[in-house]
Amino acid sequence: MSKTKTLQDFENHKVVSQNEWLKARMELLDEEDKPMQEIAEKGACAAETPFVSYFTPKELLDLAHEAGFKKAKTISTKDMEHYYFTNRADNLLPASGEVFLLATT
Repeated sequence: MSKTKTLQDFENHKVVSQNEWLKARMELLDEEDKPMQEIAEKGACAAETPFVSYFTPKELLDLAHEAGFKKAKTISTKDMEHYYFTNRADNLLPASGEVFLLATT
């Protein structure tokens, strides 16, 4: 079992180039969502407001617990599809790569 990360771990995280960071982030997306994410990131960079944070589901949970939340869970895109998008007549689906954190004290 891996050690739970603390806020200090995130403050002292490994610094990588923007290209390395983008590559690692893109690996977490479904293939069909990668082109749209690339467009969004290029637009943000062009506007000089690049994406500056991204956390894996595990990192989100670690941060929530470190911040004092007693219960925390993430909701993945697949979970959202199951809970909210099943049997839609228009076949609308959420994009992958977005994780929601639900936390309570």
